[in-house]
Amino acid sequence: MSFSLINTKDNPFFEIINDLLCSDYLLEIKKKLSNKEAKNYFAWFLKPIISTIVYEVSIFLKEFNQGEIRNLFNEGFYDKVRAARMLSIKENITNSTKVQNVIKKMGLDFNGKVQDCNIVLSNGALVDLNFEMNYEPTDDFDFWNALYKTPKVYLDIIFSFLDFHNFTTELYTVSKDKIADVASNFEKEEQLIRNCYSVYKLFINFKSLTQTDKLFILYRYRNLKSFQIVSKYIPNEQAIYNDTNILDFQKFLKKFNALAICTVGAELMSLKSAFSSHIIAELDAHIDKEFYPLNRKLRDNIHYSKIELLSNTELKKLYDWQSKYVDIVLTAFNEVLNINLDTY
Repeated sequence: MSFSLINTKDNPFFEIINDLLCSDYLLEIKKKLSNKEAKNYFAWFLKPIISTIVYEVSIFLKEFNQGEIRNLFNEGFYDKVRAARMLSIKENITNSTKVQNVIKKMGLDFNGKVQDCNIVLSNGALVDLNFEMNYEPTDDFDFWNALYKTPKVYLDIIFSFLDFHNFTTELYTVSKDKIADVASNFEKEEQLIRNCYSVYKLFINFKSLTQTDKLFILYRYRNLKSFQIVSKYIPNEQAIYNDTNILDFQKFLKKFNALAICTVGAELMSLKSAFSSHIIAELDAHIDKEFYPLNRKLRDNIHYSKIELLSNTELKKLYDWQSKYVDIVLTAFNEVLNINLDTY
């Protein structure tokens, strides 16, 4: 198949190639990171993205039913990918059946000063909490190593099938200095430091919060914050092949930000607490109702079966509203969090 046959932006292959290139590019950045906390932060940022892409691409390629693509991996690996994807983007902390086991495992005490959690600060500002790490364990190292290698495997197979040879090698040869620069800048600017802390102390100033409110913040803080942080360092890299731009980092990052917003939004609606009502009221006051269908439209492009195109005007409005949405939710989170390492 010639690349010219897929050279339309609403073609699933165009979307798949962009997602695989961008995700693998980010994985190359992760490899270049030497700081343990920086590498860990990038890994958790990539976790829902990679598991979603690999799962959705596998479905599309299975349906495509083409030789080598059809038999790409075994059902055991596929089942693990599906489970990782479901846990990352479908789990609802507000009605979880496993949350009490995680609380017990971590020894969380919402009523007493016990050092029962970790917080990660960047230049004194909160960027991560370790509840998510305990809720979604990643101790199956063989699986995660295999998963993180899969985007490049897919690219090689798809490009070979499309007679689109040597492109990944050319891309990384051209971009390796930029990849190293992104990794270096991230480590230089984000001085990530992990600290022992207490969930009781974390929420001590707002005792009106329900326990589910607190779990929601503990679970979703990193999910939103990491898009703010990582996006600052990723240039909107362009890659041209046969006069067509097939790499668009902004579209990639905004699509998965849309996915995170939909996940957080569903939990906000199900919380039904004074805290969630306050956030929803702020969102209603500052974000146009047009945002939500546009955001879902972009989010739905994770499935590849049908690619919805948005106009440049729609994309500009959507990107602005996404930033406002995340700012509003994180501001509400930060207003109820007490971060003070000087007192216990």
